[in-house]
Amino acid sequence: MNLESKLQGLQSVGMQLATKARKAVDYILPFLDEYDAVGEAKSLLNDNDVRYMGLDVSEVKMYLTDSKVKYNVLFNLAKLADTFDRITSSVGIVAKTAALPGIISAIIAHVGEESIEFAAKLPFFLYLAHHKEHRHRIPGLLFRELGTSVIPVVGDAYDIITNLYMRTAYDIIRDDAKQNILSGSVPAPKLAVLGKVPSRYVG
Repeated sequence: MNLESKLQGLQSVGMQLATKARKAVDYILPFLDEYDAVGEAKSLLNDNDVRYMGLDVSEVKMYLTDSKVKYNVLFNLAKLADTFDRITSSVGIVAKTAALPGIISAIIAHVGEESIEFAAKLPFFLYLAHHKEHRHRIPGLLFRELGTSVIPVVGDAYDIITNLYMRTAYDIIRDDAKQNILSGSVPAPKLAVLGKVPSRYVG
């Protein structure tokens, strides 16, 4: 193996590590998350209905980018909800187990935490409620919220290790892109390349 091949190998490993590090940061700090259209495109291509459509990663990415533009508000609301979840749950665990001993103090801390989290998540729920095609997702989210609320510390731990609202936003974007692929519609980014829609849709 010559020097050039070794350098290319090291560069490839470095890029993979950087990508993994970025994903880890996005997971830990949801507000920094940048939509990974390429990664989502590769995932969507594994879907049984999509894989036989004869599309490549770049084409599927166009559909996903189109759907991301459509649901950008929802995506940002999900960032808000999960970021507050991560922060308040981390503080809540400390408050309930160490900083504020006693049942009354723990209850006060828990109620305060849940109130802040609800205020941050309310816009996300209102968005889903306003769009009837997504209302079916509300009961499942509320059920999980109820579960994490009645078991305080365990619920906090669950909130910390999951990005429930970001995952929901990703699912909605992916489902919308899949529907457009199967219906044969032309994604806006492709039209932008042809000069038929604003270039801001290209991503």
